[in-house]
Amino acid sequence: MVPASPIRPTIFRLLGLAPIIAVILAIVGGIDESDNSDPSKVSSGITLVKAGVIIFMVTFLVFAIITLATFSRLRCILAGEERALYALALSIPFIFVRLIYSIIVDFADNPQFNLITGNVVIQGCMASLMEFIVVILYLCAGLVLPTIAKSNVQPSMGLEETRYSGQQSGQQYTGQTNSQYTQQQSNQPAPNQQYVNTKPQYTSGGRRGRRQGPIHYLINKYT
Repeated sequence: MVPASPIRPTIFRLLGLAPIIAVILAIVGGIDESDNSDPSKVSSGITLVKAGVIIFMVTFLVFAIITLATFSRLRCILAGEERALYALALSIPFIFVRLIYSIIVDFADNPQFNLITGNVVIQGCMASLMEFIVVILYLCAGLVLPTIAKSNVQPSMGLEETRYSGQQSGQQYTGQTNSQYTQQQSNQPAPNQQYVNTKPQYTSGGRRGRRQGPIHYLINKYT
């Protein structure tokens, strides 16, 4: 089976630049909008804020489409890394509600959605609570993802050739995709069919073949 072509990193860089531009527009627009001494400045500030919200919404829709489309390539994701994809997918509805709140605030003349004099319950549920849930989702995803050893990552290789080591919940990750990991697990013998002697053997340097205790082992090692 021919592997799916990866998404170019340039697309993510451009998409990451769009929210930065939106934040700058929102900040500059908010400053101009608060200057009541100049009506033209207030009008331009409102326009800048609306432009920032539109950029946020368009960027969100593109990221949501990419996230949902990535589920069709789930078998190509490294084992354990799919948790980040699940966290992104779960955060989509909460981010959407937060953006809807911003759109209503900036585009609708509704006193209930005024940032200063509006309904506190609406603002808390549609804005603050949504942001809090998204942050918790991302933090939990970051805590359960396997650790990647920087020395073992080979960025010049493709996905199938990349090998890294990580450890999460007592399990060793070797850079395999989900399909490879499942196949390897199914080919391994049952635990009662394989015996591994994990009992440490401590031997003294002067008496070969004679088993010694851990104290003798430490003394011979560091003296």
